[in-house]
Amino acid sequence: MNQANKFRLSLFVYFLTLYIITIQGIQSGDNVFHYDRTQNILKNHSFSMPEGKYDFNKQPWLRSWMKEGKDGRVYLILPDGLSIASVPFAFLGNLLEKTDNYAMYKDKMNEAWKRKQSEKMIYYLNLLPSAFFSVVMNSFLMALTVLIFFNFCYFLTNSLKKSFISSILLGNATILWVYSSSFWTQPIATFCLFTAFYCLFRFNKEENIRYLLLAGFFAGYSYISRYASLLSLPFFVFYLIGSGWKEKKSIVKSLTVFSIPLFMILFIQMYWNFYRFGSSFDLGVYTLPFSRKFLIPFSTCFLFSLSRSIFVFSPPLLAGILGLRKFLNEHKLEFLIITGIPLVFLIFYSLFGFGISITGTAWGPRYLITITPFLLLPLCLFIDEVKWKKILTFSALAIGFFIQLIMVLQPLQGEEINKYYGDLKGVIGTPFFKTEIIPQAKMLFKGGFRLWMFDSTPKLIMGLILLGISLYGLWYCISEIRKFGEEQTIST
Repeated sequence: MNQANKFRLSLFVYFLTLYIITIQGIQSGDNVFHYDRTQNILKNHSFSMPEGKYDFNKQPWLRSWMKEGKDGRVYLILPDGLSIASVPFAFLGNLLEKTDNYAMYKDKMNEAWKRKQSEKMIYYLNLLPSAFFSVVMNSFLMALTVLIFFNFCYFLTNSLKKSFISSILLGNATILWVYSSSFWTQPIATFCLFTAFYCLFRFNKEENIRYLLLAGFFAGYSYISRYASLLSLPFFVFYLIGSGWKEKKSIVKSLTVFSIPLFMILFIQMYWNFYRFGSSFDLGVYTLPFSRKFLIPFSTCFLFSLSRSIFVFSPPLLAGILGLRKFLNEHKLEFLIITGIPLVFLIFYSLFGFGISITGTAWGPRYLITITPFLLLPLCLFIDEVKWKKILTFSALAIGFFIQLIMVLQPLQGEEINKYYGDLKGVIGTPFFKTEIIPQAKMLFKGGFRLWMFDSTPKLIMGLILLGISLYGLWYCISEIRKFGEEQTIST
């Protein structure tokens, strides 16, 4: 293995092991639903929900998440991409479950489900290796996302040091770290969308057809992971047209190759819709509550409020904004992607009022995780040896690291957060000058520290080994930068 690949591997291992150490596990109802569907794929070779567990007559609220198919089975209306991708990881967890007796946890979990004790059920669920390894999939994809981000930054700057610092800011000081520890769908959508963009960028530079095929595949898979990802497709098409026009490439050929894997995935989804619900366009989802009056207050909340601002929960994004002007001057086509996709996502989720309520089980602006690496990309052009820039960069790293740390070191303290906010009357009443970071930090300082590695001695040993590997990976990267300097050339 050459030195460049050793550096990349060390960076990836650092983030992967760190993310695994801080896994908090399955945290909410839809996390559980994705897990149950994954288990049903493995055990019964069916993409429906486990038979007998979900009953609309006894639990009518389930209709918000599931729908009865034309074959009489119950299907989760959330996209299938997360469950499919987690199958190999869950399979490994299932094998480990066979090496010990976990029947007691499963019995207590089922009993809690029947008694509608959701928090107790999730607690015992997270003690199962199958649940833990399902979440490892998100840790793996988030570590890969940071690695892709590093490669992208290196292409833009040709600086090992700037690319490394940018990657540390993304992986340790933004909410990507927090969501690497849970079983939400945002991590896989983030990885797919950003990787699709990176592959299109590589094709623009090298004209290697494999990058177009990969871009089309990841763009398609992002859609079957989160349906809203389809909003990014016009920007990818425009990028191909613009780069083809500029470089005098065959635009029709590029669009055709990009579309092959994309449309294959879309056609599979359409067939799946028909198989379940009798219509190729029936996703099973209900009509979204579109309302123009949500746009201004909700977009403002996403941007400026202490309760849900992307800048509050991911401080390095503020520094990233300062690199936008230079990014525009040097990479005009890419600039349209990194601003256009975040803007359309912001408008979409503001119009439908998603992710604003404080009383949920999510941390920060969960629905905007996908746009984080896009917005942070200009940061690599901002990083400099100028004193005020260094102070701002490392201040953003320190503050962002602390904000993520108070979440990854303990489960979400929902009860304490609800007490902190008091009674809220609807999402419009969300406090603008309050943030859940405060009650979460208070609980950590009171001893709310909890990691899976402290559950037993064998887990502690494994956790310490992972911690040692993580620190070695970080040390190796730092030592390589010091040894060869920031302008070291590495193969891409």
